[in-house]
Amino acid sequence: MPTQPQQQGNQPVEDGPWAKGADSYLEATQVQKGFFRWGVNITNRGGTIRTRPGFSIIPVIGSVNYNGNDGVTTLRSTTFTSATANFVPRDTGKTITASTIPAGTTIVAVVDSQTVTLSQLATGSASNLAFTILLRVGTIIGQPRGITLFTDQNHNTYLVIAVGYYIYFLKYPFFDVWTWIPQLTFEGTGPVCFTRCIISVVEHADGSLTDVDPLPILIIQDGRSRAGYWDGRVARHLDPSKKVPYGGPSETPVGMWGEWSGNRYWVSNGSRLRASNLLNPIKFTEEDLLEEGGFMQFSENITGLTNTYDFRNLLVFTDGTTSTIQSSIIDRTQWAITPGFQALIFFGIGCVSGTAIAAQWGMKWWYSHDGLMSLDEGIRAYQSSKVTYRDREMAWSKGNISQGLHRRIAMGSFENLLMVSVPSGDQYNAHTWVMDEAPLDVLTYWGFFGLPSWYGVWEGIRPVAWITGAVKGMNRTFCISNDYNGENNVWECVTGDRLDNNFDLPSFQFTPKPITCSLETKLLGYDGQYKFFRFAEIYLDNIEGEVDLNVFYAPRRGGYKQVLQKHIVSSDWILQNPDTTFNSDQFIFDPLRPQTRVVRTISEAKTYPINGLPIPPNPPLSDDIFQAVQTSRNAPYPRQKDYGFSLLLQWTGRLSLSSVRMYFDPEEQEMEGIAEVDEGSDRFVNMRGWNVVGSDLTPYVIDVASFDFQSHVITGTAPLWTDFNFATITDPFYRTT
Repeated sequence: MPTQPQQQGNQPVEDGPWAKGADSYLEATQVQKGFFRWGVNITNRGGTIRTRPGFSIIPVIGSVNYNGNDGVTTLRSTTFTSATANFVPRDTGKTITASTIPAGTTIVAVVDSQTVTLSQLATGSASNLAFTILLRVGTIIGQPRGITLFTDQNHNTYLVIAVGYYIYFLKYPFFDVWTWIPQLTFEGTGPVCFTRCIISVVEHADGSLTDVDPLPILIIQDGRSRAGYWDGRVARHLDPSKKVPYGGPSETPVGMWGEWSGNRYWVSNGSRLRASNLLNPIKFTEEDLLEEGGFMQFSENITGLTNTYDFRNLLVFTDGTTSTIQSSIIDRTQWAITPGFQALIFFGIGCVSGTAIAAQWGMKWWYSHDGLMSLDEGIRAYQSSKVTYRDREMAWSKGNISQGLHRRIAMGSFENLLMVSVPSGDQYNAHTWVMDEAPLDVLTYWGFFGLPSWYGVWEGIRPVAWITGAVKGMNRTFCISNDYNGENNVWECVTGDRLDNNFDLPSFQFTPKPITCSLETKLLGYDGQYKFFRFAEIYLDNIEGEVDLNVFYAPRRGGYKQVLQKHIVSSDWILQNPDTTFNSDQFIFDPLRPQTRVVRTISEAKTYPINGLPIPPNPPLSDDIFQAVQTSRNAPYPRQKDYGFSLLLQWTGRLSLSSVRMYFDPEEQEMEGIAEVDEGSDRFVNMRGWNVVGSDLTPYVIDVASFDFQSHVITGTAPLWTDFNFATITDPFYRTT
């Protein structure tokens, strides 16, 4: 029987699956199997790396002149002066009816998107005149400040947002222009807090109470303006002036963070916590009676409120403390005499903002000034001598959070996912960390994989606030975002598609957009022995549509080098070739399946030719020069020689990665020492991996006048590549976005 030829070199090293998630905290050689170094726009559920679920836009757009009273209405192509007719547009381009138009009214009938015809009605009244009007819709301008879901007494569900000074709503199914609530104005600039409450009793002027059918309402606070009230129909600002001595209604006071707990509305006002009357969140008369509890005082300004998982207690946060209030005690006269009614549970662990709190089933999460905290970890910390923040693995992003902007952090949850949006490298929340509590969500799987894992970061939007809730029987999650193009948009996240759904305002069309993703593996092959990188093999699954894949490798030190660039076509209903045809039955009975690929990089060479010289050059040009460019000439070996190597995979489109394999050649080990020499010039490596080499060191000079050091001017030239086309002979590199 013929024998299998002996493979040259070392056996391949395989990496994957990756159910344990991202770990950017440990040194590269210490990252364990099952982890990867970093991920962008990916998931790792089941241990398989995959393009993240899509974001679907709900554009924050509005039209003008809903009732004709504003004088001027802007059309898609021009403007006109309107009358006081009752214009009620329901959607762009639909036919609407103006009833009882006054005599002599000037209106505009829009024939199409380009032509505008002025029509002067004859003297006399005209009723039920049908005409078509195309309204211009534009992005609502202002600072996005908050978002919530609200279901009213008639079971209508709305998205409600705060942008600038104003409040807007959008009724289910969330496809229309947003409606402004003109009765509400909030003149602050910080976050807006929405709290859904229930009115079950009303209080009359004589103090008597009457039971009423439960009425869901929304109380809106910003810490500066009077509290807002909205029930889906009626909107107004509440009057907090006291009945005694001012004769006021004693309604909800001005506050910031609020929570509905124990059938009362709790609201913070600086360092004070106040509670509404029982079953009536817009009345605050009970607190006027000393024997009924008054208000609670805390040592610092309150930064957030939330219920515990059993809704028996209220968690009250300041910058440096966490306290509890036994909000389940109904009888207010018992508050002052109940031991531990107000209790400090964590000293030194606070919360940065009310937007940085999330509930993940039975667990409360919040962001403190030092890191991500959970309720169980806080309890455990006060039974030991250490505290373990839950975001260590996100060190690359956490270390780049903009100083002084922690209060902008926003958190949300969906299913088993926890989302933490942070201002990393940006003044807005450019990175959304995603943690999966169940990466291997199967009943029969035992072992380590029952622990959570981090996906890395999701990018593309900059969430200001998150909200998750039931919409017509389905749990959905939304965020309001200050997007990179300067527009405010609401996004539904974790949709079924692995494509982002964008919106083009001029054409009023939604367009799918492929998602750009990346994965950086841990250091592979690290065993204390030098080796030579040859090539890598990548196993791809679930490919749908067109995918652009790029693969890079790097040693333990130095930058990444590109070794694969490939366009993959797994035809779905969006065809690359317009001449391709399908049988009509195939659309119904033969759906297309995702495809698989095994791709391999080029083999890495030990020498490189020089442009313009014969191949091979004489003498050959070693890769040492390229390695020196990316390590300030501190590495004595070429890039291909090291203890271990990492792969960086970038792709745009829909696919999953099941594993990667890296092949090495044995390399001669160093057996002798050397006499090290001093380094006599400035050496820098910038964030793109480029080396900057300076001239000889110039002594620092003390400026006597300022008692400070003068800057040292670098006069040397930097060896930079000028041609980054992979097809050429020059050495490409990876540049982060």
